[in-house]
Amino acid sequence: MSASSSVAASPYLYRDGRRMVAPYPHEFATHAKGRWIGRRVAEVLYEEFHTSAEWTPEYFASTSAAGRLTLNGRPATLEDSFKDGDRLVHVVLRVEPSVPATPIEVLLCDDQLLAVHKPAGVPVHHAGRYRKNSLIEILQSEHADLGLGGLSGNVHVLHRLDRQVLDELGAPVPLNSACGQRLLSECRGADRSAFEWLWPHFEQQRGPAMCGPASVAMVLRAVAACDGADAALRLATEALVSRAPTKEGQLTDEALAAEGQLTEEVVLNGQMVLSPHKVRSSGLTLAEMGTLLEALSVPCALTHVRGIAGAAGSDVSAEAELAAARAAMAQLRLALHGAPRAAVLVNYHMGVAGHRPFGGHFSPLAAYHEGTDRFLVLDCWPQTEPSWLASERLWSAMAATDAESRLSRGWARVGLGTE
Repeated sequence: MSASSSVAASPYLYRDGRRMVAPYPHEFATHAKGRWIGRRVAEVLYEEFHTSAEWTPEYFASTSAAGRLTLNGRPATLEDSFKDGDRLVHVVLRVEPSVPATPIEVLLCDDQLLAVHKPAGVPVHHAGRYRKNSLIEILQSEHADLGLGGLSGNVHVLHRLDRQVLDELGAPVPLNSACGQRLLSECRGADRSAFEWLWPHFEQQRGPAMCGPASVAMVLRAVAACDGADAALRLATEALVSRAPTKEGQLTDEALAAEGQLTEEVVLNGQMVLSPHKVRSSGLTLAEMGTLLEALSVPCALTHVRGIAGAAGSDVSAEAELAAARAAMAQLRLALHGAPRAAVLVNYHMGVAGHRPFGGHFSPLAAYHEGTDRFLVLDCWPQTEPSWLASERLWSAMAATDAESRLSRGWARVGLGTE
């Protein structure tokens, strides 16, 4: 017989570190097989379902008398005979074995992936005598906040977390997903102050290679609208505004920002050092970003992550590389805390970060989530979106060598901020 249950999940009971399920009614159902046609119910049950020592002829007789054996929805007697299309249902009081009461830790949840830490001794799905005491059912009962709905139909289990699967666990988490919003809500203080400052001025780049100027424009729009911005940044913004062409004369920096006039083209054309054609066609290296900012009189400091890493690289141990990465990401988090006196523009390889396999890219950094060790990048590329990137992924994407400069990527701190 196949198993099904129409009874709502029973509450879990906890005792001595074990999770138990209160006994509950459960149906075993099957349709008549061809070999059963014309045979008595008692004969079929005795021969084909005597799988438990408890399922004796006396047991089936008492079950039938109690009305827990039905044929086509009506109480069945052991003397009834099977006809083609008959449906037999056997109702039992199910008693499941206990499992460890260790809470199920959710490691990652987004629109496509749910990763959890499963305690040993808890079956993943329905198996044998386990149903409600399986991982799938426990998640459905105890993590309704994740909005998983009917797990059995929506979640497919990955039994092996091999290297390819583990790589996917570090995939970008879109800010506009339920998980992305939850991560943002859990950020506090300086770890999200840059987001509050920059997000109202977020705008995707318009030119295919204009991520650098678009990122700078986003920061300068935020500077124009914020009284607490760094004085040098405000002076640079005002100077750029004074040179920006408008149809009705010169506007104030606040009005210019409000009208969306501090654009990537205004930034690019506001300097006279770099070739606009070169930038529009092939973008900026990290060093060229520094040149652009200096030409705009914007105070900045560049960090190539391999510079922070020192000896890190293919010729050092994995332990040294890991230590270098941790040092770099700790410094990046500290730089993020400079808002609104400073902003951080990260320069990274999109493909390595887990987005579509484009090349180098610039975008502002907006927040850090300590619990999952992820950074929120306000990705300005039109075909992707602002996302939370795992710290390890972001490090690798910044450490990737820029084919043009032959140097690692990294970040630019725009303004003074926190040293």
